[in-house]
Amino acid sequence: EIEPAPFAEAARWENPRKIYESVLTNSEWRVETHNSGVAKHQSWFAEVNRTTNQYIPHRTEVVVNQLFSRGLYPDLPEISVRWSKGDSQVLELMAGGLKIYYTTTGQDPRMFGGGLHADAHLYENPLTTVNTDGGRVLCRIMENEEWGPLREIILNESDKENETTYPIGSRQP
Repeated sequence: EIEPAPFAEAARWENPRKIYESVLTNSEWRVETHNSGVAKHQSWFAEVNRTTNQYIPHRTEVVVNQLFSRGLYPDLPEISVRWSKGDSQVLELMAGGLKIYYTTTGQDPRMFGGGLHADAHLYENPLTTVNTDGGRVLCRIMENEEWGPLREIILNESDKENETTYPIGSRQP
């Protein structure tokens, strides 16, 4: 959608300094490749490609590392999920022996400010789910008053769709 706009703007504005100089000196202004609208259009898309292919792919890791180094991002592992299927599904959550809190009401186990939500339960045994299409289990690790990233598990969905963890790009210790 934006592709035609930079070319139109480059053609519209060209290089006002050069045009002004040509009027003052009563000389002819020549269009040169370095100051033409086409050159500006090409340089714009070269920068768009550089940003898309080089800057953005590495930026997520840079931002996560910056947040992590300032204590604004947890260093706790993600929660792993294992399903046992039969007449009912058995959901097993694993986090290397760390405490996992979960809810089945759609509420985050961590309240704003860091407290434990009233609907949150400490995970102790695998959860059995029956006929819960679209239901969700939200879970987080809590260790030494620090919360891990939120993990959302959609019940009766494929394992691929249950690989959602928030925020994206969380660190593994």
